[in-house]
Amino acid sequence: SLSFAGAATAAPGGGGGPRGGGNHEKTFEKMQAELGLTPDQASRIKAIMESNKDEMKQLHEQMKSTYTPEQQAQMKSWRENRSEGQRPSREEMKAKMDGLGLSEGQRQQLKSYREQIKSKRESIQSQIQAVLTPEQQAKMEAKKAEFRGKRGGTGKGGRDRGGRTE
Repeated sequence: SLSFAGAATAAPGGGGGPRGGGNHEKTFEKMQAELGLTPDQASRIKAIMESNKDEMKQLHEQMKSTYTPEQQAQMKSWRENRSEGQRPSREEMKAKMDGLGLSEGQRQQLKSYREQIKSKRESIQSQIQAVLTPEQQAKMEAKKAEFRGKRGGTGKGGRDRGGRTE
């Protein structure tokens, strides 16, 4: 579910996050092969991801705790009831999130967490870019652009997640 950009924000062998699952090791291996990372580069990138794993996990847990148990149960039900690989459109997701009855306080907390997560991802991306050669950077940017095109051009699956992040 993640592009190379996602691999850069998740620790190898990780998983979890607000949606659970995820095979970040597999994504990292794909990134390593397609970019032609040297063993040194791979080691350095893994170290970057590992050093940021706990903070990212904490931010996602804090975000998750913003929802009431009832809201969390409703979102879990949505995930369990969708077909494999099927994701709601932006409009469908907005309608679902509106139906959760988020308070203004919850909305503000979620916005703050999304901004913190975005900032952390950008920092991690910057650190990884510094490890790559110019050719590898160009390949990574091309892959990210390809992924955004497949996902509706927003880099977020073409929809508003109503407080959820990738």
